Amino acid sequence: MKNKLILVVFLIMVKVGAQVSDFKHISFKNANKIARLHKGESLKNISTLTHKLTNELQTDVEKFRAIYLWICKNVDYDFEIYRHINLKRETYKNDPEKFIKWNIDYRKTIFKQLRENKKTVCTGYAYLLQQMAFIAGIECKLINGYGRNSSINTNEINYPNHTWNAVKLNNKWYLCDPTWSSGFLNEESEFIHLYNDGYFLTKPKLFSRNHQPINKKWTLLDVPLSNTSFVSKPIVYDTTFQHNISPTFPDELFLQYESSQDINFEYRTERQLDLNKISLIYFDKNDQEVSLPLSNVLYHEGIIKFHTNIIKKGNFDVHLKFENDFIASYMIQIQ
Repeated sequence: MKNKLILVVFLIMVKVGAQVSDFKHISFKNANKIARLHKGESLKNISTLTHKLTNELQTDVEKFRAIYLWICKNVDYDFEIYRHINLKRETYKNDPEKFIKWNIDYRKTIFKQLRENKKTVCTGYAYLLQQMAFIAGIECKLINGYGRNSSINTNEINYPNHTWNAVKLNNKWYLCDPTWSSGFLNEESEFIHLYNDGYFLTKPKLFSRNHQPINKKWTLLDVPLSNTSFVSKPIVYDTTFQHNISPTFPDELFLQYESSQDINFEYRTERQLDLNKISLIYFDKNDQEVSLPLSNVLYHEGIIKFHTNIIKKGNFDVHLKFENDFIASYMIQIQ
């Protein structure tokens, strides 16, 4: 992370509040164990694999957990397919209908690569999860839309660039993202498996920070964000989901303040955090990390509050960190 960091965009009428905390009374120990035991299994027969993963489990949520974990830990992200799709997206940037038609036809290649080599992109992850859930008797949908993180620079939504899932458990809909749960691409574009449980049955409010479905009902929110509001929010990271810390104020990416004016921050968390491990930083012109002073740091009923100020005038990429992990980023202009 550097001062020249480019902040960028990657690539329902149901009950609100559906999340993994609904299942605190259920242990995923057996589901996790079964998923590990079947590491490296082939995808040539997904019915057989699904049976192996779910046959000894009693509840739908445990079955879904075993399927989800197995996919995340055994399927690699395919950078070459991702790159090819992006090249075609650029080729057809002035003809969306042609790109959509090409993309639909190209899915045959995506699914073949998935089945034969266990390598795919988001469409394949979500498709496999849907199919295996269906075999296990669990209703699961593919959700197409837009994903945001710190990798691609854009201030507007054009083509859908991401696919994830909604799953129905105990008559409630839940959200999950098997692609972003699986790992990440390193600087050499090699896929590194690093499971992130933060994208499994995530709270809709937090999920909406970097997922915007085409069909807004699949936000699972009473009042879905507009596309304009979605791209104007602070940037969040995979570690935001790992720690389950959601920025609530300021709620914009681009901010303006007067020199020495107090800048208030507020975050929602599911657990009491060590407030000494929270920091707010930016990078100077030498790419050295500079910590901002935090005042009146308080925690009350799931809300962390504090304020800071920046004396110097200029433009700053400001980042909230917890335990050295980036949680949220803002672009702040001090006048």
